[in-house]
Amino acid sequence: MSKILISINSNDLFVTIDYSKASSKVINSLKILLLNSSENAIPTPIGIQIPWFDLKRILIQVIALIKTDQSTFEFNDFAQSLIKEYLDDWRNLKKDLKNVEIDFDAVNPVLESYGFGRKLTKEQIRDCRNLLELKHGANFSVPGAGKTTTILAVNTIMSARGLLNKIFVICPITAFISWQDEIKEIFGEGKIKIMKLTTNIIQNPFLLNTENPDVILVNYEKLRKDAIKLIPFFLNHKVHIILDESHRIKSGSNNLSYNEIKKLSDISFRRDILSGTPMPQGINDLISQFDILWSEKLFQMWIK
Repeated sequence: MSKILISINSNDLFVTIDYSKASSKVINSLKILLLNSSENAIPTPIGIQIPWFDLKRILIQVIALIKTDQSTFEFNDFAQSLIKEYLDDWRNLKKDLKNVEIDFDAVNPVLESYGFGRKLTKEQIRDCRNLLELKHGANFSVPGAGKTTTILAVNTIMSARGLLNKIFVICPITAFISWQDEIKEIFGEGKIKIMKLTTNIIQNPFLLNTENPDVILVNYEKLRKDAIKLIPFFLNHKVHIILDESHRIKSGSNNLSYNEIKKLSDISFRRDILSGTPMPQGINDLISQFDILWSEKLFQMWIK
């Protein structure tokens, strides 16, 4: 029986697929699928290396192909962990399972008990409950609707349940003050430690552990390279990644920030996108934004 060995490097999230012990049929099929699906795939003497965020898009196909040949899998521990999380997410999405449920009338009292110093409006409660039910979500409410307050409420409830412990906000630099003010007004002065991510911190990510911030703010331009240096921080914490004004990555892979953000979003515990103008040029602007949330879902939609 042929065997496929799959390992993922936790430093750069590159997947090594070793099919040296596989049948020639599986080898040829995998080569065609992987090389045609990712321009970043690299042939090796024993198989192929491919970025995790590219493999995720076709993982269901890869598994189906290998199972059809009755081949077996072997994984390193890190690969097993990431793939299990992906498959669990995929099954939950297909079955429309609820992530976190809470009664409408319970939202404000629960938030108050957690030190959340602002009452949500009826519309914000609605949005909060809808987002909580999703593993990853999007809020495209009109400007001024309180998207920041709502997503902080979502994070507060999930953090209190041990599901999240860090917030990583990617937004225009002009939005930093707004995020800082909202957090201060809701939680009180000095209750939440906020750090602005600088180039020096990206190059020396151990500083994140030294400072141990609750919330990290970074602008899109700062994440045009070297995001892999932040991977250990994401792997060691339950990070909630939030893209504010997410339409800024509408150009997808043509956007340098998008390519770097994908490396981090794929290993975050929760992903949310916020925008009051999600489609400035048309419906196709949504593709790259939703690709941050549910790339596998989009892939299935587009191949049908």
